[in-house]
Amino acid sequence: MFSLTRTVYHSRTHDFGATLSVEIDRLDFRSALVIEESTALRDSVVQLLKSRGWIAQGIRSADQAFPLLKCIPYHLVLIDGNASNIVAINFARTLHKSEDWNKIPLVIITDSPNESLASSLKEGGVYSAKRSTWRSDLINILAELEAHGYWKRQSYAS
Repeated sequence: MFSLTRTVYHSRTHDFGATLSVEIDRLDFRSALVIEESTALRDSVVQLLKSRGWIAQGIRSADQAFPLLKCIPYHLVLIDGNASNIVAINFARTLHKSEDWNKIPLVIITDSPNESLASSLKEGGVYSAKRSTWRSDLINILAELEAHGYWKRQSYAS
């Protein structure tokens, strides 16, 4: 009779956090996170991004974003600015106060951004898109970001 044996090597698994982020950036991927409650709008935004060569992922709420941001080097975040923009503005503040994520451009999709909100967001590196014209607004924002190739210059810490 034959005896089957298997050798198992026990060793520590490498932590690929920072290295993986650097390798992904070297491959010139553009990745986006879409935070939107409405499934229809979230899926539409993800599809638009994918059609432009982005790797895009959609989630329902901002609460789900931070664990993902710790693991995936996103180059763009889009968030639902519905319900008086408070969640989106707080998310923007948290994102831009962080050393790890403060260079990630943020787009807030809102029902009706007023001029003062839009200009104050723009000064903070946050873009706004009207929900009614989100497609054309987002295409213009993406064209501006893609023209500068900003994701090639970003570096992420883990």
